Amino acid sequence: SKNRSHRRKTRISTKLTMIVLTDFICWFPFIVVCLLHSFEIMDATPTYALFSIVVLPINSIINPALYGHAPTLVLLVAGRFKDRLIKMITDIWHRAKEIETKNL
Repeated sequence: SKNRSHRRKTRISTKLTMIVLTDFICWFPFIVVCLLHSFEIMDATPTYALFSIVVLPINSIINPALYGHAPTLVLLVAGRFKDRLIKMITDIWHRAKEIETKNL
């Protein structure tokens, strides 16, 4: 009974961690782009379409799997998009730096 309770708590903790992590991975880049746009560091207008068509729907696809019983599926999906997401964030950062340098 004690072992079963521990396994259940571990499972719940893992699921909650995955929910928070996937939400962060999908939303953090969008928030950064919005901040860069708000501070007029970059014009993020074309980037909004990318986020609304590609990145944020990924989060919508992943969440039901997380709330259900398919953490393995989530790990596979997250693994495929991780590299693309990192590249996109890096590209946005470099573009913002280039624009900032040109404006100086």
